[in-house]
Amino acid sequence: MRPRAKAPPTARYPTGGAAGHRPAPRRRPRGVTLIYATVILLVLTGACSLAVDLGRVQLVKTELQRCADATARGYLAYQLASGTSYANSMGPALYATANNPVDGGSGVAPTVTVVWGTWTAATKTFTPVVGTPLAVKVTASRKAADGNAVPLIWGRLIGRFAQDVTTSAVAVSTVGGTANVNVDGTANPYLAGMPSGTTNLAGDSTDNAAPYQVTSVPVVPGSYISLTNVAGQTNVLPGYVPDSTAGGLQAYTVHHGQNYNKSIDLAGPENGIADAVMPESTLMGLFLTDARPDASATPATVDWSAPSSRNQAVYSNLGLKQPFPIGDGATSNGTVQKFLVPPGATRLYIAIWDGIGYYNNTGAVTGTITATPTVKLVQ
Repeated sequence: MRPRAKAPPTARYPTGGAAGHRPAPRRRPRGVTLIYATVILLVLTGACSLAVDLGRVQLVKTELQRCADATARGYLAYQLASGTSYANSMGPALYATANNPVDGGSGVAPTVTVVWGTWTAATKTFTPVVGTPLAVKVTASRKAADGNAVPLIWGRLIGRFAQDVTTSAVAVSTVGGTANVNVDGTANPYLAGMPSGTTNLAGDSTDNAAPYQVTSVPVVPGSYISLTNVAGQTNVLPGYVPDSTAGGLQAYTVHHGQNYNKSIDLAGPENGIADAVMPESTLMGLFLTDARPDASATPATVDWSAPSSRNQAVYSNLGLKQPFPIGDGATSNGTVQKFLVPPGATRLYIAIWDGIGYYNNTGAVTGTITATPTVKLVQ
């Protein structure tokens, strides 16, 4: 038999490809790729353009809020200094472009309205009726209705030509006051806020060693308390130690629960009030909420033994249920000290620092207590 003839290469590979290679794929027309690239470029350009508009609107909103905050604080500061008429006269300068610019360079001023009223802390509500505590609400805006909306450049592509932006701020002034205080040498701070009849192991009770509660001036978180004209002397161990002024016996620092020479050492907290260490016979203070102090966790011990810790012009680190020194109410160079009322505080007690056994102390300390009005943003 004659051998079978081999098929020519073109028969086995109809597309003309060489043996061992697949046929080359068909190429799409170059025009389709160009269309896709153009569409993608337009989408990206639109997104970037809208981002530019969004960024400008956000910047204007931030600057409007800053303007409203500063204006609200400023109006109340002017009012506290010289009255409402003065505030209304000087206030507009607070939101002038030169002082609080918004969208600088645009030549467009915001619309600012100022309303006096009252702030209700419990419901966080501003009422446009002047009362106590005095409050002011400032609204700063850029709106189409006022002819100063924020213009959009790229938003026009989707039919949006401008954007309204409105911000507001409410500032409130705390109520101040001045009154005289008279603190007996037997005043025990660890009986503060406790019900009548409370006693302790050292013989003290609410009947013979009650602390002095300040009720004649408001106790408002964020405000400052000061004591001036402090006078008088006390003695924590009559017949054994010398009398002391309000600054206390600087050489003898004790914890609550320690006696004068520390032969009795029951150092620690009591009735939910933190332990502290400071000089014997020092005039001192304690901030509480409306609740019984023993109804919540006891704070950490506070150490006022270092003289520098008692020489602060402003005590801004005070806490609830943590005793702090007042002394004569002034620094070593005579600057009147300010004690910042901590968040949540509603009551202030003043007492004499004695480690243990207040009931047999003698003497008293008098002074003038002042609650300084302050301004704070509440909304």
